[in-house]
Formats: sequence, C-alpha cells, structure tokens
Amino acid sequence: MSNSISQIFRLESVSKVSEAVPVTFGVKTTPEEERADLQELEMAYINDPIVNRGINNVVSVIMSGDYELVGSEKSVSATQEFLDQIGTKGGNTEWSRLLELTFKHQCVYGRAFNEIIYNAKKDDVLDLDFIDPKKMDYAKSNFGKLVLNKFSNSVGWVETVPYAEMIEFDKLRTDGPPSEVHMESNKIFFAPDRIAHYKLYEIGDGFYGLGLVEPILKVSKWKRTMMEALTNVYFRAGFPRNVYKVGDQFHEPTNELLQKTAKQLEKSSYKNAFAIPNYVDPLIVESKKSDKLREHLKQFIDEEVAVLGPKAFVTGLGEGTNKATMTRLEFIYKLTLKDIVTRTTNTIERQIFSKIAKLNNLPDVPKIRWGEINLEELDSKSKRIIGYVGSGLIRPDKAIEEFIRKSEGLPEALEADNNGTKEE
Repeated sequence: MSNSISQIFRLESVSKVSEAVPVTFGVKTTPEEERADLQELEMAYINDPIVNRGINNVVSVIMSGDYELVGSEKSVSATQEFLDQIGTKGGNTEWSRLLELTFKHQCVYGRAFNEIIYNAKKDDVLDLDFIDPKKMDYAKSNFGKLVLNKFSNSVGWVETVPYAEMIEFDKLRTDGPPSEVHMESNKIFFAPDRIAHYKLYEIGDGFYGLGLVEPILKVSKWKRTMMEALTNVYFRAGFPRNVYKVGDQFHEPTNELLQKTAKQLEKSSYKNAFAIPNYVDPLIVESKKSDKLREHLKQFIDEEVAVLGPKAFVTGLGEGTNKATMTRLEFIYKLTLKDIVTRTTNTIERQIFSKIAKLNNLPDVPKIRWGEINLEELDSKSKRIIGYVGSGLIRPDKAIEEFIRKSEGLPEALEADNNGTKEE
C-alpha cells in the first residue's frame, strides 16, 4: 500500500495546519499605573525652553540624515511613488513633514499615529495623515478596560472629538466596533489596519509608549515654578529701595506722620513705599543675593539634560567639556538617535509598507536605509576622508567617489567622451 494510514485519513495534513496556528499562554492586561497627562507633556514642550530645544534638536539631527528604500526595483518604485503623492489623496501633510511630526510626537508623547487612508473598496492604500495623540486611545469597554483579542492585541482604536467641535460634523465616519467596545456620539472607531501606531520606548505590557518628556515632566514643572519664584525675587529685590525710619525719642511715630512720610516716599520711589517707626532716617535697602535659588535651578536643568542629550547639544553651551568627553557623548547620543530611527522605520515597514506591498502584489516589502547621522561639520569629515586616502587605508576608485558624492550631496560626475573630455 503506497499511502500511509495517516494520509488515508488526512491526519497528516490536519497536523500541518495545526502546527501553523499560534498558541499563546501569556496574557496582557489594562495598565493600572497612572501615566502623565498628554496635555501636560505638550505644555512642557511648549513652555520649557530646555525641553523644546532638546526635542527639536533630536528631530532636526535625525531628519538631516537622508534615507533610501532598499528592495526589488518594482517594490521600491511603487513605494516611492506612493510616498511622493502623500498629502494629495485624502491627507493634508506631505511625507517629509509627516515623518518629522512622527518623530516629534514620539519624543513628546511617547506615541504617534498615522491614519492609513484606503479607497472605498479598501483594496488600495491612497494616502497617509497624522492624528493628534491626545485624542487617540485603545478601544475600551464600559468599565474602562482595553478590549483585546485572544492574542492580547487591541481590537481597534478610538479617536475622541471634542463636543464643541461636533457641530461641524453631520455624522462621524467610523468602522463598525465590536459589541464590547464602549462608543459615544463624539467617538470614531478605527479598525486596527487603519492605524499605524508608533511607540518610542515600551515598559510593562507595552501598550502605552514612553517618550523623552515624561521622565522629566515633574522636574520641568518644578523648574518652571522655581523660575517664576526667582523672577519674583528679582522684581521685589532686584533694585535698591528707599526706606524711611520714622520717629525718634522726641517725636512719637503717629499715624499721621507715617502716612505723610509714606506719601513723600511714593513720589520718590519707583514701585514700593515703606514707613518704619522709631527713627526718621532715609536708607537704601540693597537687594540680597539669590544664589541658592539659582543652584536649585541649575540642578533641574541638569536633570532635564540627562534625558534629552548632552548639555552641549541641548543648551548650545560647551564650556567645561573637553574634546575626548565630547566625542564619547556624541557617540552615545548618535546611538540613541539611531535607535529612535530604527524603531520608527520598523513600524513604517511593518504597518504601512507591508499593506502597500500586499494590496499591490509587490514582490517584497521595501526596507528603509537611513543615512549617517552627522553631528560634525562638513570640513572635519572631509579631512578624515583625506586622511584615510593619504594613509593608504582607502584607494580612490569610482565606487568610493560615488559614495562620497552621494553622502556629501555633491553632483554626479560628468561622463567622459571618447576623446577624454567631459560632456556637459
């Protein structure tokens, strides 16, 4: 008999199918720890100069590195064509700005959201746009618990529209939510495949991303309170003030004398007037130093810098830092930025490019190869390359020339004709 008993009764094929079905034991649950309010994170970015500059520096340095798509020619061409038309078929944000906002939102809020815009049949991806993270959350039940499937993945997303804005909408477009999801008239439900969800860092069950601002949010609040107190000290005691000591052993400091002296002092004083009994002597009260307050303020700034990056990069002040230390700090800073880039590009490839490839029958999913993140001047890099060539570590050839031209943004070399001259 040529066929085994397992093949006759089709047990073998059933076994192969069952092997492909994932079986998970671990369970994820709704986080119970209280996290920072996203509005407060945003206000720290807006109102704290150190936080603002630190985040902007991270995003600017990352965006200064160019990127390229890697994959088959057909996949790269189709994906690049899609990226070039982002913001024209349903969205309002071009790709470069969308990418910049995605990095910034992750740094500030710890998370970012792109809406994947399909056509009516949902058989093609037409566009992308961003959604304010403050309005987005996982789909939840009436009891405020995350609604998850059997693999502990969210069944969808919900955007909350302020009731004050509802007058502008006749009816909100929404996917059909599962029955367990609590919905209200001002909420929009998104199926999981309509949202690309970015998380900067993860902790615990990893539902809510952790950004760069949340670890220093309290420090930022304390620092801003300290700055306000320090400013009030300067206003009150920053300038000398005229004071009269009113009364002596022969003149009792009556209320009439105090009031008269105070009125005279008001005319000569810029802001405040004081009347003190016992003597009638004009004095000038000098301002007291507030070094202690300044020391605390400096400590708060150092705490913020510890999260946002090297002080020289965040504040623009490099005094007191030697070259060797700066080199090590630059290396660590670049590793952090590369990690942010990798996390972001992996999400783009997995949650966006894969959908485009599947719906368009592309042979593969393109990868994003990010360019070198440079924190140095162009001339220092040029000197280093010249040193490599001079020492014989690198031999100049066409491939090296093309690489240098591309990395430095130089124009392509002109082709030589048969006579050895360059063609225009």
